[in-house]
Amino acid sequence: MTRNQHEEEKKMHIVDQNPNKVTNTTAATIRHETTESVLNRKLYPPPTLLRNGTLPLEDSLHSLLYYEVYGPGNTTAVGGDHRRDASKGKAIALSLHGGPGAGCFPKHAQFFDPERYDRVILFDQRGCGRSTPRGETRENTLQLLVEDIETLRKHLEVDVLDVILGGSWGSTLALAYAQSFPRRVGSIVLRGICLFRSREIDWLFGNREDDDDDDVVVVVDKQDYDTRRNEKTFCISNQKELARAWENFANGTAVSKSNVDDHDDDKKGAHDENDDNKRGTRRVLHKYYNALLGSDPVARAMVARSWMQWEMSVASLSIELEAREEDLGRVIVWNGAKRIWTVNPSNSQHILETGQCRQKKNLDLLRKWPKLASDSTMLSSSSRQTEIRPVISTGVDCQHDDAKDKSQTDAYEAAKKYIPAQAMLTCFYSVNQEVIMENFDLLKKENIDRIRHIPCIAVQGAKDLICPPDSALDLVEAWPEMECRIVTKGKHSMYDPNIMSELIQATDDVADFLSNKNSYCRERVKKNI
Repeated sequence: MTRNQHEEEKKMHIVDQNPNKVTNTTAATIRHETTESVLNRKLYPPPTLLRNGTLPLEDSLHSLLYYEVYGPGNTTAVGGDHRRDASKGKAIALSLHGGPGAGCFPKHAQFFDPERYDRVILFDQRGCGRSTPRGETRENTLQLLVEDIETLRKHLEVDVLDVILGGSWGSTLALAYAQSFPRRVGSIVLRGICLFRSREIDWLFGNREDDDDDDVVVVVDKQDYDTRRNEKTFCISNQKELARAWENFANGTAVSKSNVDDHDDDKKGAHDENDDNKRGTRRVLHKYYNALLGSDPVARAMVARSWMQWEMSVASLSIELEAREEDLGRVIVWNGAKRIWTVNPSNSQHILETGQCRQKKNLDLLRKWPKLASDSTMLSSSSRQTEIRPVISTGVDCQHDDAKDKSQTDAYEAAKKYIPAQAMLTCFYSVNQEVIMENFDLLKKENIDRIRHIPCIAVQGAKDLICPPDSALDLVEAWPEMECRIVTKGKHSMYDPNIMSELIQATDDVADFLSNKNSYCRERVKKNI
């Protein structure tokens, strides 16, 4: 992108909080820091389904992409022009589901005010929901998902997606799309920030129990931190509160007939000899990979249940923050315009200046792993994974032709029809993270520069253990123009009452921000300014 193009993009997207002034500086904070958060916000009433359908994907194993378009019940544009109606001042939103592989649901549209939004677009990403073929991992990458969004935007004849809402894995996809097509994005709302880095995969699905030295201090590059604590603390599975849940998860692949032991894995080249999996960090994850993507449908169904139970155990775990909650307040807000942290509600406001050691320490205590100054999505290691990891199979006859009773045959046939897309795709993407993210270094300066002018609000739960606050804090450091709202009591789910309130407030705020901007722009056009 040329410098002139970048400046034009800034002018197209940004206005100051004063609606009588256009600025080509970075994005202003959307909500004033003195605004008290609204407690106990509820979902908006179900909107009307205006249109749904499937979008053929040419030259792909994936034949159909399912989408839905919702809007106010009194609209007359059903099946018609879905471009933004500037005269109404209403926005068009795209909601991106998590997972990978979770699928979209009508309730996702209820995070948007029908008085503020003319359209809300949902779609099932490749291989999940009602997109076909379900569970397909071939030709399923972040790059292709980004291209699918652009194909869908063109199909629906939408010039600019005024608001893109992405949660968890959806936040990865939202950032990737915005960095690829910044001129097509009006604003971004993120929830449960996931940058899909190796350390995030290790945190959720890794285990350090095979490391020999409990007290080792790992020395890293001087441009990062001088030292860091024992990496055993950087896997959620090593938390004592989850010991039983991890044991059940680790033993969950025992039913898999397609699984192989560690020696067979090594012989068949499943792991690089320099890969940390040999020490056990991702050994369990790779066993699930064999079972979920293997040829035995009964084993797949059984391990999928174990997989989801592990994720639910992590998501539902209640923890006490190391920082005192009374020091943090209910919501900590990063004000991108003033470059300060403030605390809401207003009756306990005090500024958390970056230079104030005590408050900076409180924020750092929210982290689950050490911050590295050179941290990014990509790895610089010469032993990076460069190809999709194959499935290791023992060649067991999975047809169960020798089944002696009808119940076994019926169970097998039922299992064949059950495709646990979320477990399959999350495992596939996690194991192949380095390949999946090859073209997307989401924290890289030149990529952040492409979206620096776009208004963005991130809503992050301080007690989110699926996507801990680390990634949100890292994103703020790379993109200080954005706004970040850390909800002290919030966990991971978008339906967590604490998260839901802030998320709905955020979609209201960006819509109002865009409406004020566009109203001013329309007045300038009328006056031929």
